[in-house]
Amino acid sequence: MWSALRSDPSPTSAATGSISDVQFSPDGTRLLIASDSGSAALVDAGSGDVIRILDTAGGALWPAKFDPSGTRVVIGMSKAPAQVWDVETGKKLADLGTGNNVFEAIFNDDGTRIATNEVGGSVHLFDAETFAEIGDLSVAGTVGTIDFSADGTMLATQTPAYNQTFTLWSTSDGRSLGEYEGASVYFDPTSNRIATASSSDQCTVAVAAV
Repeated sequence: MWSALRSDPSPTSAATGSISDVQFSPDGTRLLIASDSGSAALVDAGSGDVIRILDTAGGALWPAKFDPSGTRVVIGMSKAPAQVWDVETGKKLADLGTGNNVFEAIFNDDGTRIATNEVGGSVHLFDAETFAEIGDLSVAGTVGTIDFSADGTMLATQTPAYNQTFTLWSTSDGRSLGEYEGASVYFDPTSNRIATASSSDQCTVAVAAV
């Protein structure tokens, strides 16, 4: 690790294999490091010391994300469903669904929903407390990006780039709210505004509502 305010690194040897994702905890005290070896390391962000290893046994790991409280993480992997872990106890809490090749997995901002994005266009929405699936939001073709609205009521999924469209979904029941023009879709983290960009060199900002 390197600090932007000083030149000396604080190295860690927590990861084995190639590192696929790294994220700070919400309070900045810990790092979550995922690798293609099938394990994720929870590391002290100040000292670089390993706190614990989460052995997923699910093949190469891709995304590894904290929930807003910093007490749980969701991890996507190549050969198993996405998994949720308690970082305080080091125990696996759940497997999410049955699909694999999960290259994106995220919590919404209040930690009540989890969305997973699989190679091939399978997107799934889960209750982050019971881990029950709320909706199968799958489309034809690999979905480019997924993003929750700031209030957590909507999920945007970008359909394959050649379609130049995205779909909005209700996170309460998984129903589609409509398909719209635009690609590379992201929500404003402070509101329900959406920014989209397209291959026609246009960027659009709009307000979305359930």
